[in-house]
Formats: sequence, structure tokens, C-alpha cells
Amino acid sequence: MLLTTRGRRSGTLRRTALLHVRDGERYILAASDAGADRHPAWYLNPTANPEVTIQIGPETFPATARTAAPEEKPRLWELIVAAVPSYRDYQEATDREIPVVIVDRASRPSAGSTGPAEEAVGGGRRVRPGQARPRRAVA
Repeated sequence: MLLTTRGRRSGTLRRTALLHVRDGERYILAASDAGADRHPAWYLNPTANPEVTIQIGPETFPATARTAAPEEKPRLWELIVAAVPSYRDYQEATDREIPVVIVDRASRPSAGSTGPAEEAVGGGRRVRPGQARPRRAVA
């Protein structure tokens, strides 16, 4: 998955490649940064502006990202660990609690409107320099 967010301070569009698991129609992400002691930068951006764009294969669409509520997290965390067992090691490597992020497809925008990150992805076309910076795949 490619996740495009708007920088919380700069307003710059940022693109990050992430692993995800599905939970029905939702996409589930772990903000692990491989067990680092601080949250990955990609996670901080949607906490300030939850409107994001995701690309999976050739499909690109607007979505809304949010941190899983405490009552949602245990079940979603187990889905993540079942798919990628190394996430359990990441949690053990850090004192912080790794956030779980739920990404829901946004309802269809009205005619003429676009999501804030939609312009960066351009419906699968190449992004112009300076619009969104591809990042290395992180988890």
C-alpha cells in the first residue's frame, strides 16, 4: 500500500509504502517503525489530518485514517501479528505501545472536490517533483 498524507507542520504531501492487513473493507496498519522508541513520522501526519489517499495496485482512492480505539486494538493487533509475526518482536523491542491505524475508504466526493492528498497521486499517474516524496517501505 502507498499511503499519502499531508505533513502536519509543512503541509507537504508525503507518500509512504506500508504493509497492511485487511479487516473486511478496512485496511489495518501498525505504526511500528520496526520497534523504534518513537512513532514513525507517517503516523503523526494523519493524527493531525486524517484525510489520506491510498493506492493498492492500480487503484487509488481517498480514505480516512484513525488510531484504533483501545477496545478495537487487541483484535486488530492479532490480525497484524498473524499476518506478519515479526510485529510481536517489534512491540517487545520498545517501551511505547505501537499504535494500530484503521484506514476506511472515504465516501465518494461530490463533483469537483478532491481529497487533500488525491492531487499527489494523480489517479496512478507519475507525481511531479516536490508534490509527494516516496519513502522506503516501513511498518
